[in-house]
Amino acid sequence: MRTPAVAVVLGVLVGCHPAANEHSLARGAPDPPAAPEMIQVDPEITAAGRVCEEQHDARACTQAAEYWEGDDGHAFVPQKSFHYAEAGCAAGEGLACAVLGRHHELGLGTAWAPARAVEAYERACTAGVGLGCSRLAAMYDRGHGVDRDHSKATTYRARAQERWLAACRGDEPRWCAYAASALPDADPTVSELHERACSHGVARGCIAMLHNQLLHTTRSPDAAVRELDRWCNQSQAAACHELAAAYDTTADVELPARSLAMLQWACNLGRADDCIRLGLLHEAARGVPRDDAVARQYFRRACERGTARGCWYLAEDLSVSGAAPRDVGAVAQSGCELGDVDSCGLLLSLYSASHVDTAAARWATEACRMESFTGCSYLLERGLDLPRINARLLLSLSRGACEARLASACARLPGLIHEIADLQDRLVAAVSAGDTAAFAKLAPRDIELRYLRFADADCAAQFGGMAAVRIAEHAAFLRCLAATGLRVEPARDPQSAPSLVDTAGAELVLDVRDGMLQQILGGPGVSPKPAWIPAASGAAGAPRESADTVPSAVLDAHRIAGEKAVVPDPETKSAIAHAGSPRLIGSFKLCISARGTVTNVTRLKSTGSPAYDRRIERAMYRWKYSPFTIDGEPQPVCSAVTFIYSQR
Repeated sequence: MRTPAVAVVLGVLVGCHPAANEHSLARGAPDPPAAPEMIQVDPEITAAGRVCEEQHDARACTQAAEYWEGDDGHAFVPQKSFHYAEAGCAAGEGLACAVLGRHHELGLGTAWAPARAVEAYERACTAGVGLGCSRLAAMYDRGHGVDRDHSKATTYRARAQERWLAACRGDEPRWCAYAASALPDADPTVSELHERACSHGVARGCIAMLHNQLLHTTRSPDAAVRELDRWCNQSQAAACHELAAAYDTTADVELPARSLAMLQWACNLGRADDCIRLGLLHEAARGVPRDDAVARQYFRRACERGTARGCWYLAEDLSVSGAAPRDVGAVAQSGCELGDVDSCGLLLSLYSASHVDTAAARWATEACRMESFTGCSYLLERGLDLPRINARLLLSLSRGACEARLASACARLPGLIHEIADLQDRLVAAVSAGDTAAFAKLAPRDIELRYLRFADADCAAQFGGMAAVRIAEHAAFLRCLAATGLRVEPARDPQSAPSLVDTAGAELVLDVRDGMLQQILGGPGVSPKPAWIPAASGAAGAPRESADTVPSAVLDAHRIAGEKAVVPDPETKSAIAHAGSPRLIGSFKLCISARGTVTNVTRLKSTGSPAYDRRIERAMYRWKYSPFTIDGEPQPVCSAVTFIYSQR
């Protein structure tokens, strides 16, 4: 007899979205509102559309374009939104250009066109609209439809904040909440910005203040819950979402009925992330009966509203259930166009298996832009042009490909090693001499910093954590780096680049593109060095960089509910026995909220069995944790979980 065994190993990956703290709610809390049967169009919007059409009024066009995007209970008709945004942008309204850019970026109401998105966002940003700058920053930061460029992302983020603050302090308080969202939670300006927004009746600011009250106060949450309920009844989806978190006070894996009702209400109002959450709850049978068909309906709704992860879950489920490749591919393409690297990987594998080389190369390029090892390796092993990726990633891929006897990759190695080593030497020399002119040649644009560690308090405040270095700050940054004792360590072997380390032995990784320094990673932000993954392996992508590091054993000690050992279903066990591969290993990124609820599970490395992958994901969504605190405050965290299944 073969005895199955499952080992679960917790690793360390972090960086999730915050949620409300655990509080005990009064039994008299208000009942959740019922979802509306249909959406009635505001007569004011009908009038605005008419004025846009007849008088070509830019502001009226923008008003109509924003309405038809479908947020907070408004009707979701992307074709109408696109039409009015296009008219408003043509008439010179910057905000309309930002809305238009989003349609092109996500392919909502029009064909996916990232180049047109960049053009529209540029117009918006130049016109002083922070939203345009912010969306450009996100595209360049992720490599979504464009080559990844951390310097551009850093520059556009700074421009977005400048424009939001200017608008906030002027006569557009709606942007105060946007400016606050770009700052660290500990920044005292955050509460001031939310208060200014709320005092002018901006729902987003008021809801953020209520979120903080629930998270940080030890007083009764009843007043905050009543106020959230008022906003939820005014069709503010974010308020309904906060109520869902507030009602989820039990340590049991089952979701309370009120919390479930609030998620449903938020989804109905257009909050696509909560639609995904509902789909996952139906898959995991948490608070609702298991129903994969209903789950797919929720995933499809999120996908159609432009949320990439909804497309991925739908495509993955369709694939596992044996749907036609054409149907799987259509959904995967939507996910890839929305910026989901796993969807790009699935699409690549479908076209590669069908020997449709042109389409496979196209989607491999999009995956590679987001630094998918599979996408990049597909291009590399076929001698196709790669997008601009960082030199260390290209070195790792080329080294693995060379070991796989790809001659062109072997020929590329010496030049890559020299490029990295030369820049490291020049950086250390500039730091040692305090030579700002030499440093400016290495970094002629803004540099993004992640998780650098400094003993000096002023250096840590200015350049630690998530930060940026602008030209005016070069001298201060060089002084701070000099204090770390930065030095170059020799390469481990002839096919590796030297390492850059500080006196504590922590490695700093430079993101170099086209010979220019764009980003410096230090501490826990450094990603593991990738191994060569042949494109034929079908792996969808690689681990993404995470925000913080949480000790895995400590996080595991907080788990209070859910089955840890997850075994395949009987059909999968039979397939494993038939294949003669009795050992499956898969890794997943798990994120929990500040309340201890699992908010996201992302596959990092497949077990090789899609059905087992989904079974693991469903089980992990049933896990629950006590709040993880740092300095006495509940914090959202993530970790990597590795499942090892052995069948003997």
